[in-house]
Amino acid sequence: PLMTSMLTSTAGNDVEVRMSATSVAVTVPVTSITGVTADIKPESHINVYVTYNSGETHLILENIRVLATISGNDGLSGLTLELDNDKATKVIAATNTGTIYCGLVNGDGYQYETQQ
Repeated sequence: PLMTSMLTSTAGNDVEVRMSATSVAVTVPVTSITGVTADIKPESHINVYVTYNSGETHLILENIRVLATISGNDGLSGLTLELDNDKATKVIAATNTGTIYCGLVNGDGYQYETQQ
């Protein structure tokens, strides 16, 4: 028979386990400069900006949780972010049309600048 002790409350990989049930994980390309710092860690919170080829820069997402960091030979190369579907679509479009920059924020006390 199946017993409670045989069941686990965790599933999936390390990132998936930390996500809320309604979130998606999206990885964006960054560098140690555009990603704030090479020392950024999972559970940090960031604002996401996009700079277009025209030189315009816009704040597109605020107080977003970093789920994972990706590093290569040249240092930081990507951040995996916890987003809802609308925010995921927005950041993917921005990645394809401009350069993503991140701003580190205090996730506990951050005051939103734009309407959520």
